[in-house]
Amino acid sequence: MTLRSVTIRFVRTVQRWESAGLPIKRPHPGKRSHVVADFSQLDSWAHDNAFWRAKDRNPLDTIVRNRMLREETRQARADLHLKIQELRKEMTALRQKSIHQRLGRLSKVVHWKHTLEAHQ
Repeated sequence: MTLRSVTIRFVRTVQRWESAGLPIKRPHPGKRSHVVADFSQLDSWAHDNAFWRAKDRNPLDTIVRNRMLREETRQARADLHLKIQELRKEMTALRQKSIHQRLGRLSKVVHWKHTLEAHQ
């Protein structure tokens, strides 16, 4: 099915849902002008609206749910912050270990060089 056939078949549906927030744009103002829409935005809109229609939530439940989600988000951010700090500490320790290993190898090379020069 082409985009043109979809548009022609769903003109009335688009007009009806436009007032309900359907994510479309009209390049030229007016009810009969062409409509432009992004498929990903349409999919997202349809999914979100289907979710809310199916749940038939009351406003108080929505507020409570939003508060819970906000708290979960705050906790997840705090956990993420702690994990980032732990990773930074681990990276610092690994860098220091790597530097000490390189210095140890370098000191052995310098020692061998001095030993060879002393025997010559």
